[in-house]
Amino acid sequence: RAERVEAKGAFRPGDALRVDFGAEHEWSRFDTTYDARQKANLTSGYALIGWYAKGFTVAAGARIDDHSRFGSELTFGANASVDLFAGWRVRAAYGEGFKVPSLYQLYSDYGNLALQPERSKSYDIGIEQGDRNGRLHLALTAFRRDTDNLIDYASCFSVSSPLCADGRFGFYRNVGRARAQGVE
Repeated sequence: RAERVEAKGAFRPGDALRVDFGAEHEWSRFDTTYDARQKANLTSGYALIGWYAKGFTVAAGARIDDHSRFGSELTFGANASVDLFAGWRVRAAYGEGFKVPSLYQLYSDYGNLALQPERSKSYDIGIEQGDRNGRLHLALTAFRRDTDNLIDYASCFSVSSPLCADGRFGFYRNVGRARAQGVE
């Protein structure tokens, strides 16, 4: 079970300048018939400052997540877009991610108390033609995401692990590093 509250707002000190901000809190609880109740809390805050002018936008922001079991993590992100000519636009973005294991991944019959949070960095660059809401919109984007401690499910039928000694069918594990990259 998860319950969440959030507040967000925006402040516009000028025509092209905007500041978006917010805070969130989530209470998580995991119950089973045979195990003790497990709880966790996540408190987050973020701010994004952007310059949104005709033909050019740039924005950068930061987010802090404070998890009751895994501590605090600060992440950053930024993006920019420039209009070139005749409806063509080039854009780029960078972002960091932080994701803690769910209580299910930690405490269920498939759980693993040794799990660590995932951390990621992503990059993309692209070119677009047209308007997303218009009759024709074309976009070409190259992307890459590098993730450390990716959480994945492992079947006890295909891997050997001390976690399989209790007769379970599988478990969640960190698989080290993973990379996703391509073109859309």
